Amino acid sequence: MTAITLHQPGTTNPRITRNLTFTGHPFSITFDTNAPTQRYINDILEAGSIYERESTLAIVAALQPGDVFFDVGANCGWFSAVALSVGARVFAFEPDAFNVAALRVNAPGATIIEAAVAEKTGQRQLFTNLDNDGGHSLWPCGAHPHN
Repeated sequence: MTAITLHQPGTTNPRITRNLTFTGHPFSITFDTNAPTQRYINDILEAGSIYERESTLAIVAALQPGDVFFDVGANCGWFSAVALSVGARVFAFEPDAFNVAALRVNAPGATIIEAAVAEKTGQRQLFTNLDNDGGHSLWPCGAHPHN
């Protein structure tokens, strides 16, 4: 299910590339292990599991080649890469520049929109979550009692 390419020990490159196949649909994804969410996803895969298992398998089961998939808050591109692997057209929305850079590596066939999705057009502040690079929001996430 998983083939892994690790960079040489002693190098400063924290990237790990995994070649994955879910129900016959191969794809590659690269993680920056300095980024908390990317490290978390990599750790799940390293343990032999599937990140967001139910959602991932539902995407693979539901999409057909040519279907359109919207990845809102695409982060590093996990769901975009999964959708692309089954031949879907992907529109990935991600406002954070660091995450967009990862998304470009992991979902090169996606149309990437560097913006958040909200109820109306305009300018808003993006509140970053330093513990969870996939947890940025348009509200002050640090004020939430569980953050």
